[in-house]
Amino acid sequence: ATHGDGQVLGFDLQARLRWRYKAKRSGAPSSPIVLPQGKVAVAFSRGPLALLEVGNGRPVQVLDAGAGISVAPFVRGDDMAVMTNEGMLWNMRRGAGSNASL
Repeated sequence: ATHGDGQVLGFDLQARLRWRYKAKRSGAPSSPIVLPQGKVAVAFSRGPLALLEVGNGRPVQVLDAGAGISVAPFVRGDDMAVMTNEGMLWNMRRGAGSNASL
């Protein structure tokens, strides 16, 4: 879940809060997108794209988006596309390459 103060919140099945994540430079978070292998992707309107562990909210990878990302990432299969506020289109594929850890 996301919160109005720029936080991403993780809950268990009994709706108990398990973790919180807030990027250093954040703005409003997008809707969290669940990825394979227990990860979630969240973009921030004035900050990065964060790939978090679903179970504990720890960042696996944080990708600096310059002016931020105002649209939730799009995921289909092993591919994820992200449009930054500067008009750059990032296209990432899980398992292809050594930089992004989808």
